[in-house]
Amino acid sequence: MNKDQLKGKLRQARGTAKQKLGKLTGNRRQHAEGEVDRTMGKVQERYGAAREQVERRIKP
Repeated sequence: MNKDQLKGKLRQARGTAKQKLGKLTGNRRQHAEGEVDRTMGKVQERYGAAREQVERRIKP
């Protein structure tokens, strides 16, 4: 696991927390921000995995 994957997982967790808090308090904006953070975290995690695969193929 590289730093991009770790950051992605943390962003997903933070987004999930924001979503739940927004839903609990009725704050639609916070809920939406949580969805965006969670989605961007998934993208970042997958980017990190792809980057790791490329690095493995390049390095002998």
